[in-house]
Amino acid sequence: MIPIYVVSMEKDIERRLVIERTFKNLGLDFRFIDAVVGKLLTDNEISQINFSGNQNRKGRLPTLGEIGCSLSHQLAYTDIAQHHDWGIILEDDAIIDERFKDFYLALNQPGKLDQFKQENLYLLGGQNGLRHQHLVALSQWGRVRLGGVTFSRAIQSNQYIYRTCCYLMSRSMSNQLLELFSKDFYIADEWAYFAKIGIIDGIYLSDFINHPIELNASSIEQERISANAKSGENQDCVINQPNDSLKEWVKRILKKYLKIHYLKRGYIKLKLLALSLRFR
Repeated sequence: MIPIYVVSMEKDIERRLVIERTFKNLGLDFRFIDAVVGKLLTDNEISQINFSGNQNRKGRLPTLGEIGCSLSHQLAYTDIAQHHDWGIILEDDAIIDERFKDFYLALNQPGKLDQFKQENLYLLGGQNGLRHQHLVALSQWGRVRLGGVTFSRAIQSNQYIYRTCCYLMSRSMSNQLLELFSKDFYIADEWAYFAKIGIIDGIYLSDFINHPIELNASSIEQERISANAKSGENQDCVINQPNDSLKEWVKRILKKYLKIHYLKRGYIKLKLLALSLRFR
């Protein structure tokens, strides 16, 4: 069976009880990955990490919470790379139900995993609530359907895809991410960056796992807001929102001062249609 990892801090007893109860009710096995707590890392441990590449991409150093999160996911990658061909990684705030069970059982049937390519990343959901979610374009072609759920490939919109709460990853990709991390620190959900440098060929999205909408109560988000404020980034951004390009800045100004919201939505729909035809 494909292993299921749940990244969770040992101290978060209540969250662990909830996820344990959920998996018990579904009749599925999983294992906890004890998350690394960034604020408990020593100065010596932090000094061993190369942040230069990440600082160039983000315009700031990562927060302690981001460092802990990234190190935590490395633990799951290591186990996949050493022992399994594939693995499913969840975080303890992922909201799962019978749809996950149906998908998981179907995935473990003989030959069904052949539909999934090792060079692709498969996000099981978790995109709800992201400010730029409506800008994610999905192809109508080459979809993967299994266990009552559908995965669609993102088209020219990887930069709007975030979070590490629920994904399926191959051993090959785990190995490449481990090798990259040993040289260049990255925040765990820099999916667009991984695609840009060739570790990920395609990002496929589904929507059968949800993520809590309320983000500002989390300690990692509070850290991020503070770090973004110091670096001059927009504090209104949700977790791991990218640095806005000039194009995005112009779009916001036009929307605010020229009131072209509905025109923009129509344009996006036309663009999605055109991209779908292009990737036919």
